[in-house]
Amino acid sequence: MQYPGAPGKGGPAIIKSMIEADGGDLTDVEIVPVNEGFYHTKALKKNKADVATLIFANFEVPEAKAQGVDAGFFHLKYNAVPDFCQLILIAQPHKLKDAKEASKLRRLNTALNEASDYLKLNPLEAKEIWFKRFPAKDAAEKAYMSQILDLTLLMFLPIVLSVKSTGKIWGAGCRKQSRSLRFLPTTTGPTSS
Repeated sequence: MQYPGAPGKGGPAIIKSMIEADGGDLTDVEIVPVNEGFYHTKALKKNKADVATLIFANFEVPEAKAQGVDAGFFHLKYNAVPDFCQLILIAQPHKLKDAKEASKLRRLNTALNEASDYLKLNPLEAKEIWFKRFPAKDAAEKAYMSQILDLTLLMFLPIVLSVKSTGKIWGAGCRKQSRSLRFLPTTTGPTSS
């Protein structure tokens, strides 16, 4: 089993929870830890591992397919494991007590929130910015990276609600407008439920 941090106990605990939640039994199964860092596809492709954990559906699955590896994906949250793949900021208590340091952390948090809001409201522009900063080497890489970016940007989209009677799509979820619904222009028309 490929997972960053092998031979730590986290990867096997995740797999064990998922298999047991599905009615399986690992009593007679030996889990051999493989640590290729975050190169999950490499471990699978080179037959160093049969399974990988701590992957991202928006990155490793398209990466595996681009490299000819037929990889499936099981969502943690639907298989007895909390979805913990989120950005979490931590700080030492003494840093939070110092006004100057606390101000830096607040500015960082504000910048992350604003960047996330920008991604939500401007996904196409965000993708263009990415390709300007990290140009693809060839058409195949551009297609592969485009797929990864499309899947990643979906994770930042605002909550979208369809209002059938007006034919408008309304969005909520951006921090600056989190207490009210805001009109989002669309060319696709209303969505069906």
